[in-house]
Amino acid sequence: MKKVYDGYNVEGLGYPEMFTQLLPLISSGQRALDLGIGTGHLCSPVAFEGLQVVGVDKNEGSLTACKRLFGKAGLGNQLRTVTSDARNYLLSCREKYDLVMLSEILMFLKKADGKDLLKMSYDVLNANGFLWITARSTSDDFYFMLKEGFEPVDKDTFIAHSPCAGSTMVCFYSPGEIEGFLESIGGKVIFHTESINSAGGMTNIVLVQKPS
Repeated sequence: MKKVYDGYNVEGLGYPEMFTQLLPLISSGQRALDLGIGTGHLCSPVAFEGLQVVGVDKNEGSLTACKRLFGKAGLGNQLRTVTSDARNYLLSCREKYDLVMLSEILMFLKKADGKDLLKMSYDVLNANGFLWITARSTSDDFYFMLKEGFEPVDKDTFIAHSPCAGSTMVCFYSPGEIEGFLESIGGKVIFHTESINSAGGMTNIVLVQKPS
């Protein structure tokens, strides 16, 4: 089957590190949770590997688009969507997952709330399950611009303003920060690096396993 999602070859979606580091570790039939799934682009490579995906997002319009795109890609029977804030979903979650994905979602939360979400995500993993995390890095030029011009509202967290998007929370993580936090609660770091995203921003990429 040709792997195309929303007109894009799947190899061009997400980060190259997903294909070299994460996909070889997962298996068809496993269960994945994507917190802040949006339109599904960043988790589509996982679905093409045969995983069943639960996609959580508070934006119903994004979920509608996600369901349409999954269906068009022949992946419709692998997706279940939930309209919810990520934290609220995890608070009531009684399910376990082999993979939890947090793709860019941490940048929209204060640092303390982001680490709380990381802990909750780790807790819903099966033994030997994985966390896949991408988060804006303090190495990013945008971090230094905000640091020079604005007072932080939390550690490495700022309110950015733009005429189009209005006011938006932007949180950054230093290299090693996410890894260190997850190691402190028992996680095993499989891979970590910094990579430039499609918008030119510097991003932390972290892959952590929950040992059995």
